[in-house]
Amino acid sequence: MQSLYDGGAEKLLVDMLNNFDYSKYDIDLLLEHDFGNYANLVPLEVRKIILFYNINRPLLERMIGKIMSYFGLYYFYILFFRRQIIIDKMKGEKYDTIISFLEGRSLVYHSFILKQGIRHLSWVHVDLFNFHWTKRYFKSNKHEKKCYELMDDVIFVSNDAKNKFQQLFNVTTSTKVIYNLIDCKTIVLRANEFKVEKRKFTVCLVGRLVRQKQFDSIIRVARIFVDNGYDIDFWIVGAGCLESDLSKMIHDLHLDDNVHLLGYKPNPYVYIKCADLFVSCSLAEGFSLVVAEALCLGKAIVSTKTVGPVELLGSNSEYGVLADNDDESLYNAIKLFVNDYNKVFVYQNKAAKRSLMFDVEKTMNEIYSIL
Repeated sequence: MQSLYDGGAEKLLVDMLNNFDYSKYDIDLLLEHDFGNYANLVPLEVRKIILFYNINRPLLERMIGKIMSYFGLYYFYILFFRRQIIIDKMKGEKYDTIISFLEGRSLVYHSFILKQGIRHLSWVHVDLFNFHWTKRYFKSNKHEKKCYELMDDVIFVSNDAKNKFQQLFNVTTSTKVIYNLIDCKTIVLRANEFKVEKRKFTVCLVGRLVRQKQFDSIIRVARIFVDNGYDIDFWIVGAGCLESDLSKMIHDLHLDDNVHLLGYKPNPYVYIKCADLFVSCSLAEGFSLVVAEALCLGKAIVSTKTVGPVELLGSNSEYGVLADNDDESLYNAIKLFVNDYNKVFVYQNKAAKRSLMFDVEKTMNEIYSIL
C-alpha cells in the first residue's frame, strides 16, 4: 500500500489486519509512507516495512515526476526512481504469499518483487472498466494486463467489479470474489459513542473529496432543492484535494446554509446514524464500503448506479433506491424520501434485513482459504 490515508481500501485493510489470527500468521505490511488516519490502527503484531520515511521528495525528482506524468510516462518514473529502492528494501525477505492490496502503483511494485514470494494475489476494489484510474501507472493496457496475469489469483470485492474487469482485460488468471469485511456490531457500537444534532431533513454523504466521488453533483442537486423551495441540510463527511474547490462552489451557489463540509471524522457513523438519508453519488465503486456501513446502521439509502451499490442494494432498488448518474435523477431519487417520510421507514427496515449478509468470520475464512 502507498499509505494508510482515509480511503475505503485502506480502512478495509486495517479492519482485516485487526481480525487476523496471529497465532497462525506472520504479516509484514509494506508502505511507501507511514502516515494517514489509519496508520495508528495497525495491530502491533504486524511488522511495518517503510520505503520512505521522508514524505518530501527532492525538488528535481518531484518536477521529473510531474513532467513524466503529464506526458503519460509515469511508469518510467517508477522504474527509474522507485524500482531499485523496493528491490533493495525487500532483499533477503521470503514470503508464502505476497498481496498487492490496491490497484495501480501497488501492483507495479508487486511485479518488482515476485521472487520474494511463492503465491501472489492482487485485490481490485473498483470498476476499472468505467473508471480506469490506474492506467497512468503502466506503459499500456497490455502491460497492466500482463502484471495481473503474473498473479496466482485476482480478488474482487463484487461480482460486477470482476465482470467489468474482464471486459477490460480478459485475463487468464484465476479470479475470485470476496466481499469486503464489514463488522456491523462494531459499526453500531461506534455510531452510539456520542450524539450530533440535526436541524431539518438531513442527507449525509461520506468519502474522500476526489473526482471519483462526484460531490460537485450533490452540491448542484442541493441548489435544485433550494430553487424549488426545499430547506434541507447536506452533510459531506471527508477530506481531500478538492476541498477548496467544493467550498468555493458552495459559496458561489449561495448554499452555505444548506451544504456543510464537515471534514474528516474518525467516527463518521455518528453522522450517518443521525441523518435521515444516506447518499452515494460516486462515478464508480467496486463495492462501496460506506453503503455497506449505512446498511449496517439501517439507513435509507440513495446511490448512483455503480457496480458495487447495484449488487448491495439490488438491481431493482430492493434495499435502497438507485439513480442514474446525473443531477436530475439524483434529485428525483432524494425527493422521494423528502416528500414521503414513510419511505424512509420502509427502506430503513429493508436496509436492516440486507445487513444480515455481512459476516466477519465467514469473510476471514474466505481470506484464509486463498493465502
